[in-house]
Amino acid sequence: MRSQVVPMISLFILVYVYADTECPANEVYDACGKACEPACNDPHPVLCLPSCFAGCKCKDGFFRNEKDECVKECPGTSTTKAP
Repeated sequence: MRSQVVPMISLFILVYVYADTECPANEVYDACGKACEPACNDPHPVLCLPSCFAGCKCKDGFFRNEKDECVKECPGTSTTKAP
């Protein structure tokens, strides 16, 4: 019985840790990403904490808009390019 408890707990922990890695449209999960990303109101963020943050982030070439969605082009601009 005891030999089954440790693997079951390990499996539960793995499922819990990796269960929330699905991301909305145009986003990817990053286990160690930057604290900031290109946004419509700040397309080229300069000051960014050098920390490791796990979570969903916009795919390369996308910006986070005011609705917290990742979009290819920001409203009102046609020349904004993500870094």
